[in-house]
Amino acid sequence: MDFEAFLTEGLHLTGTFNPTIAIILFLICFIGEAFAFAIPYLLETTWLLVGYQFTRGILSPFHLLLLVMMTVAGREAGALFLYWLSSLGSKKLLEAIRRFTEKISLRNESAAKAFAKINLLSSLSVATGRLFWLRVPLTLVLSVQRKLRVLALGVLISALIWDCSYIIIGAIFGTAVKLEPGYMILVFLSGLTVLYVGTFVKKRMHEYFLKKRQKTEGAVSNANEKLNS
Repeated sequence: MDFEAFLTEGLHLTGTFNPTIAIILFLICFIGEAFAFAIPYLLETTWLLVGYQFTRGILSPFHLLLLVMMTVAGREAGALFLYWLSSLGSKKLLEAIRRFTEKISLRNESAAKAFAKINLLSSLSVATGRLFWLRVPLTLVLSVQRKLRVLALGVLISALIWDCSYIIIGAIFGTAVKLEPGYMILVFLSGLTVLYVGTFVKKRMHEYFLKKRQKTEGAVSNANEKLNS
């Protein structure tokens, strides 16, 4: 399959609700939730194209709703699978959570603070934490605490926010930018690349300045100890 045929097939799949796109979306979301494995570009590009196709009148509102329901079902099923799997060995899981919290405390101060502030009794707080790359640890913690209802509602809220955000962006481009459908895919891929690179650079810069600050604070602390001794 050449590149042009690939673009055509992508547009065809996102232009209607069919078993192929339904199964693909379900499996992508299930695997992402259950095994914390995601393929860059795939789901994001799909939703951008869905929003684009919707504004062009190719995808009906009913079919759009069905696609969203499939991704929500995939995420709920994946989270439930991980919830059930982790509940089989709670003691080992608690140790894994402890190591995880220590790791993020050392690597990312802001992530550690966010994780510590999440109200595990609130599905909205859980949904917010999931949107900030804490979905797996939150699922594990809620499994230990047997809070399935909080988890299920948190998964639903975060899924709708995340999916609809990309759909809306795709819809905006569909109405504001007049390009051939094949070129729109390239625009979306380019935009996602810029987003990924920007996120990576920001993360590395944050870690660099955090380590530099910790090193400076350590040097000052050692100097003060020597002066006081």
